[in-house]
Amino acid sequence: MTLTYLLSGFAMPAFSTTELNTVAVYGHNDSGFSPDFLSGHHQRIEREEFTRKFILLPELLGQQSGIDIQSIGGIGQYSSPVIRGSSGQQVLVFWDGLQINSLNGGGADLSKISLSQAETVDIYRSIAPVELSSSAVGGIIHIRSRSLAGEIINQGEAHATRGSYGTRQYTLSQNFGSAESQWLLSGDLLQADNDFTYLEPQPVDNPQQPGYEKRYNNESQQHQWLIKGRQALGDSYLNIAVQSGRGKRGLTSRINFPANHAQLKTDSDSLQLNWQKTWGKEQKTEISGNIYRQDQLYDDRDSNIGLGAQLNRYITDGQKYQINHYMCGDNFNAVFTSRLQQEETATDFRLLNESEKEQQCLNGNGCETTYKRQQLDNGGRLQYTLNSLELTAQFSHIRLSDKDLQRLGNNRQDNVNTWSMGIDQRLPSGIIIYANIAHQVRLPTTNELFGDRGTSMGNPTLLPEQAEHYETGLRFQNSKIALTTSLYLRNISDAIISESDSRGVIHFDNLGRTRHTGLEQDIRWNIWSALSLSASITLQSNKIIEYTPIPYYEGNQAAGYSQFSGYFSASWTKNNWDFSVGNYRQSDGYYNNSNLLEKDAENSWNASAGYQRKNWRVSMNVTDATSNSARDYPYYPEPGRMFFLRAHYQW
Repeated sequence: MTLTYLLSGFAMPAFSTTELNTVAVYGHNDSGFSPDFLSGHHQRIEREEFTRKFILLPELLGQQSGIDIQSIGGIGQYSSPVIRGSSGQQVLVFWDGLQINSLNGGGADLSKISLSQAETVDIYRSIAPVELSSSAVGGIIHIRSRSLAGEIINQGEAHATRGSYGTRQYTLSQNFGSAESQWLLSGDLLQADNDFTYLEPQPVDNPQQPGYEKRYNNESQQHQWLIKGRQALGDSYLNIAVQSGRGKRGLTSRINFPANHAQLKTDSDSLQLNWQKTWGKEQKTEISGNIYRQDQLYDDRDSNIGLGAQLNRYITDGQKYQINHYMCGDNFNAVFTSRLQQEETATDFRLLNESEKEQQCLNGNGCETTYKRQQLDNGGRLQYTLNSLELTAQFSHIRLSDKDLQRLGNNRQDNVNTWSMGIDQRLPSGIIIYANIAHQVRLPTTNELFGDRGTSMGNPTLLPEQAEHYETGLRFQNSKIALTTSLYLRNISDAIISESDSRGVIHFDNLGRTRHTGLEQDIRWNIWSALSLSASITLQSNKIIEYTPIPYYEGNQAAGYSQFSGYFSASWTKNNWDFSVGNYRQSDGYYNNSNLLEKDAENSWNASAGYQRKNWRVSMNVTDATSNSARDYPYYPEPGRMFFLRAHYQW
């Protein structure tokens, strides 16, 4: 993860050199672009909502409407987000403005992101700020790290968590400095054995007799630290952020057996500088630069996973440079942005000699090579306000070039345009009605173009995925109730579909067209000061319109998504005590595109209780209290009921 401290978007005709506290989701925010700043069903989750108990990012996102989480069961194991039926590659995840998805790779792994170092989680389900991305076909999740206060603050906090199946988390953070120079130090350690017991339909020792057994090689461990600073330089500011992470997790396989010792190690480091300067009261400039590295070692030298013996190293080095310039007046504001990002990914197949590497490549089982991808984005946003009417337009041009540095002629270049338009109308009753339309593009990854990691063959002729998105809805908020209703339609053409041949090697092609429609309903009701109720409901259809290899699939629901999902919760707070209970439901989905294998229906209950006394807080919570254990993937079990005890101290 790399840190970029980006500010953008203004709702007021004047700038401030002081960072303001975050405001509610439904209001504009001078401290950065707010999810409500753009037309559509967007959302900001504040730190208070995920620090009162032990909760990880995948669980938090899964409780929001329109979002599915596809994970391999266990704390710290792979987990990928899906927004409105999009694929994991189509959803972009950002940490302080820098994309977590590799520019060369595919979907983002949420398990590597720690909420202990986060201030807010922003969700953009349709259009997203042009400052973040110009190619978000499936929406954006933007996590912001802990903010630095504008006044002199010297404070810190620490918390410790112990939980089921060897779960342990310890965090420590400290703010210090002065009005001109503020700093934050933060560290986080998360470990889990994930050795839960589950019902195995075909145990290795007796495949004919289902039985309960322990999950093997499912452990995870990761630690991260963050140094973040803000230095005043006259009438400008310089922000610096350094982050480092080390992680290791066991790789479970379809066949559960104790001899499996496959694992994935990931080291990541990043450095970011950001300079901000206001020019009077109507203009502002930001210049950012980032360098980052990710080093992964995939170790399955005993061939336990089923893809052959591998000990492969993948090193990704990247740089990102961006300039944003803002202008505003009484009735309008504008931003113009230019962004250059490049990544180089090198591979090293350590178990093979040179002749074996060449033969493996000729056989189509993966080539040791180095890929370089460079992406240049130029775009902007214009917003105009006339009384209670707000109009927004965004535009961008993307130029992408790919090079295989070890195989001449295996290069590619793309030029595409994206745009979006939105309108918001505030009625005298306080209801806001909105509508937006967007043309979005996802360019193929180098994995899809050239192949990767010994498991896929590339297709350099792939076309970009094209998406047309339409959305309309309303939102309303007063002191008692907050309500958002949204209807959407997304058509995706030239969808990139993967298929496996008889050897298990994956091939890619533009073979599909899908249509995603849905209704999202969010409501929060403060019945009185102590009691509140909330519900997040999604009804969706993710239909396969065209599937060239197997026309029989046309008209079916796309695999992996549920047509109904809902999270219902109640919370009670009185004096020093607080209690909450939540119920998550999901149904009407399929594991495969043939729709012959129904997805597990989920009906899980969560509960928590907390007590706060001065600087101390203690909480206890249970997840999946009835051990529903619904699976996201048919061959990867979930842990079921888990308990967590957390102690938190501030000074």
